[in-house]
Amino acid sequence: MKVIVHMENSEYVAQLFSEQIFYMLRNRISEYARDNNLSDAEQVEMYQHLINHLEKGSSQ
Repeated sequence: MKVIVHMENSEYVAQLFSEQIFYMLRNRISEYARDNNLSDAEQVEMYQHLINHLEKGSSQ
């Protein structure tokens, strides 16, 4: 699917895309945790790993 977005406010567009990426990742992690019977602690560990990876990538 191709989507063309033309909006004057680039900050608003960036916020929309960031929110959608967050929801997509959240849903995939929840689905993976459910399918693999992960505990809440294991799910938190997955989120922490993702956050650390994103922070590492943004500092480079």
